[in-house]
Amino acid sequence: MSLSKVTHVIELLGSTDSFFLDPSVSCWQKKQGKLSVYVFAQIFSTGEELLNNYKLLRDHVAVCFQSQGDISDAERWNLYIFYFVSEKVAADIKQLVEQDKFSTRKIVCSNSGENISDQLIKQQINAELFEIEVPLRTATSSSLDAVIASGFPEVYRALTNLGAADTYEILTPLLGYLNHE
Repeated sequence: MSLSKVTHVIELLGSTDSFFLDPSVSCWQKKQGKLSVYVFAQIFSTGEELLNNYKLLRDHVAVCFQSQGDISDAERWNLYIFYFVSEKVAADIKQLVEQDKFSTRKIVCSNSGENISDQLIKQQINAELFEIEVPLRTATSSSLDAVIASGFPEVYRALTNLGAADTYEILTPLLGYLNHE
């Protein structure tokens, strides 16, 4: 199922906590089998505004959403917050926000003046979380022996000299040799 904006979650949370009625805050959901992945989003104009206020959404989500009894433990701990900022965010601010491990995983998206619409938010969330492409790599070596021989010639020589070392008596001299290299 595709990612969709879930206004009913915001409305429900807003009925007990007016913070969620802020138009800069939204909630998105993607069903993954029997579970849902929830993503909260908030829009800021500047990096400084983000720095001064990012903990508010984090804290409100922790208290009002994660504490709900009607979501599973997997959903409770598989939450994301995306912070969208109209201007370019300084690397140190981005790192500080994204390294905050309390409550949720956090991702900062700098949009350099671009209009932050629901469509852009949906595209960014999908690109970061759900549409990950892992490029195929071609192997650079055909065997472990070749890798060891080219990167660690002393280790390769020791292994070759000892042959198929599979007992403690044979491995002890090898370990002694390697400790001195």
